[in-house]
Amino acid sequence: PKRRPAAGGFVVALIGPDGMGKSTQADRLTQIFRWKFGVAQAYVGIGDGNGWWLRKTLQTLVFPHRRRLKSLAQRYAVVKRAHRGATRGLIVICDRWPQALGRGYLDGPSIPQHLFSIPGLSALARLEQRLYQKMAECRPHLTLHLVSDFAVSEQRKPGEIRK
Repeated sequence: PKRRPAAGGFVVALIGPDGMGKSTQADRLTQIFRWKFGVAQAYVGIGDGNGWWLRKTLQTLVFPHRRRLKSLAQRYAVVKRAHRGATRGLIVICDRWPQALGRGYLDGPSIPQHLFSIPGLSALARLEQRLYQKMAECRPHLTLHLVSDFAVSEQRKPGEIRK
């Protein structure tokens, strides 16, 4: 059996703009600590993976905005699962973390303000806002904000990064 940190588990979140190396650093931290401690890794970004019937339903109902909405409830579930792992004594390394400080920035809420008046989207916007408020109550124990020059990000992901 692996050791558990003396004070119990904790959640570490890696945040930063695209091209910073969040996934790479999450993998490295997991490798560094895994040999000695119980470690779990969680991806709390938007992603394009398979799965979840509600996410698939939202994709078909709100086609133009599906990328923004499809993983909202799934992200909340991952946040809760990360904290459950920490409660069990694990070090949980999270690649990204949702925040409600800025709309559309660093995994924040993504439905633009001007769409709040559209009947179908206003309900989804309220749901998004509520879930982000709930996720704000589940803060990570440690947040590592990765920064670098634009040139480094552009080199890591050519053509995908905007200034």
